Amino acid sequence: MRKVYAVIVSGIKSKQPQLADALDYACEGDTLIVTRLNRLGRSTLDKLKTLQSIDAKGRRVQGLDFDSDTKIPAEKLVTSVIASLAQWERELC
Repeated sequence: MRKVYAVIVSGIKSKQPQLADALDYACEGDTLIVTRLNRLGRSTLDKLKTLQSIDAKGRRVQGLDFDSDTKIPAEKLVTSVIASLAQWERELC
């Protein structure tokens, strides 16, 4: 069964109730699909903490901005780099 959550606030905001609801709803083995990985937190550290929390509960994240799956170690590395680049890009503006 699929459930869709629409996030209408910026990923820069620290409070993201829709993301929290989606994470609470997901069960072990589920995949959280996000349009962009930068929607998972306001900073690189927030994103990585969110990803670590998801992973620890037996869930995974798939980003649509590039084909990624956080259960694969090499793609987890790429996800970390993408999170860092997104924060760097935001700080330039």
